[in-house]
Amino acid sequence: NLFDLTPDAEVGQIRASVARLSPTCPSMGYDHYIPAGPDAEHWQEWIDRAFFDEFGRVVAYLSVGRDITERKLAERRLAESERRLKLALEAGRQGVWELDVESGVIKVDEALEELLRLPAGTYELDLDHSSQTYHPDDREMVRQAVAAVVAGESDAYRVEARRLTGDSEW
Repeated sequence: NLFDLTPDAEVGQIRASVARLSPTCPSMGYDHYIPAGPDAEHWQEWIDRAFFDEFGRVVAYLSVGRDITERKLAERRLAESERRLKLALEAGRQGVWELDVESGVIKVDEALEELLRLPAGTYELDLDHSSQTYHPDDREMVRQAVAAVVAGESDAYRVEARRLTGDSEW
C-alpha cells in the first residue's frame, strides 16, 4: 500500500494528486519534500498513472518514484550562486552579455542594460554598426577580440574599451 510507505504529512498531497487524474488527464508528475530531521531533507519525484475503464472508473494505478534530493540541493546551490554573482556584478557596476554565434543574437542582462543605458531586449550582432559605438582608438582591439571568439580561437571576450552609452557619453 502506497500510503503505508508514505509519511503522514505527505498523504494529503498524494491523495490530491490522484484525485486530479482523469480519463482525459491520466498521468501527472510532482515533487514532494520529506522532512528528515532538523538538518536534513529528502526530495522525491513521482509520476502517477491511472488506468480507466470505459465508464471512467479507475481500474489500475501505477506510481513510479525516485529520489531527487541531490538534484534539488544542486538547484538550490546554483540559485544561490547566481544570486551572489548578480550581487557582485551590481557592486562592481558590471554586466553580462551572451552571444549565440550561430544566430548572431546577443542577450544583455539587466545590469548591463542599466550600465550602458540600453533599452531592454536582445540585439543582433552587427560588427560594422557596433564597432561605431566604440571609441575610435579602441575599435580595432574590440574587432580583433570579437573575431577571435566568433572564429573559435578564444572562448572569452575580454576587453577594456570606451563605448558610447544610450545617451551619447563615453
